[in-house]
Amino acid sequence: MMKRANKQCLNCGKEFLPKTVTSVYCSHVCSKKAYKQKMIRLKSEGELKAITDKIPDSRVFISVPEAGMLFGIHIKSLYRLVGQGKIPSVNLGTRLIRIDRRVMVGMFGPARSLPQAAHRRKNYTALKKRTAIQSVK
Repeated sequence: MMKRANKQCLNCGKEFLPKTVTSVYCSHVCSKKAYKQKMIRLKSEGELKAITDKIPDSRVFISVPEAGMLFGIHIKSLYRLVGQGKIPSVNLGTRLIRIDRRVMVGMFGPARSLPQAAHRRKNYTALKKRTAIQSVK
């Protein structure tokens, strides 16, 4: 008979004795919490992707909120950098600050792309393998 090794819960971090080989959570409660967090993350990523897809790539000047969504930078940080003059901008009126997309790409790199579901699955599998290897040692 083979001895079962303890695993570490991916949600709370506690060690537990898994009931099956594929168990990654210590309890049903941790499993539900992780599922809920995953659904919230997927929903927010989906909403963000839908909004960023509406911004045409051909548009040279983008608004500060659009730049924040595209480049993953908080809006307040962008407004602060614009106010300090570190990011050149054009003010078209009240609350109509526009930033050159090329300047943003030069400062922060290309616009972020949201991870695909298959990519996330690979990371999850790699995490499970690392956890299994650590528990054996």
